[in-house]
Amino acid sequence: MSRHDAMTSAAATAVMLACILGASAARAEDAVCKTVFDAGEKTMQTPNHQYVTQTGGPSGSKGRRSESIHTGEASYILVDGQWHRSPLDIKAMLEQEQENRRNTKNEHCAHVRDEAVDGEAAGVFSTHYESEYAKVDALIWISRSSGLTLREELDMDPGDLGKSHMSVRTAYSGVGAPAGVK
Repeated sequence: MSRHDAMTSAAATAVMLACILGASAARAEDAVCKTVFDAGEKTMQTPNHQYVTQTGGPSGSKGRRSESIHTGEASYILVDGQWHRSPLDIKAMLEQEQENRRNTKNEHCAHVRDEAVDGEAAGVFSTHYESEYAKVDALIWISRSSGLTLREELDMDPGDLGKSHMSVRTAYSGVGAPAGVK
């Protein structure tokens, strides 16, 4: 993969992650959706390391793994074993999330249960929304103490591109820029 292809892939992954973090993409008038939206926004603004596994999609992937690190100043995407600085900054990611929210229809959020994620108490929320690009159903685990997203399971149906499933785990401790990346 050329550096240009890697950076294009990194940019696409960054946009995808902005959409994941904005999976709440619901109107603030709904208190439950507001809880999910607030968690997504807070997560975007808090240094974190995300581990993503995607199955399905246009290539019929059987388990593509990726990672991203968001430090507050910059975002980094792991592409083919190499870290790259994302061309999108937090401001661009937040703007993308706000645009996603504006273009959402048929949204619904519900608190479905409480359970722990790695020993941390969390509320589990289901979300459904549709845009002109896809239908997304998700379960999102939000920390009861910090209000940050801990885990997400998303099913996306972008129509003729093929359904996909994404599992996202987000860690918050010891987050820093990857070594050797400017």
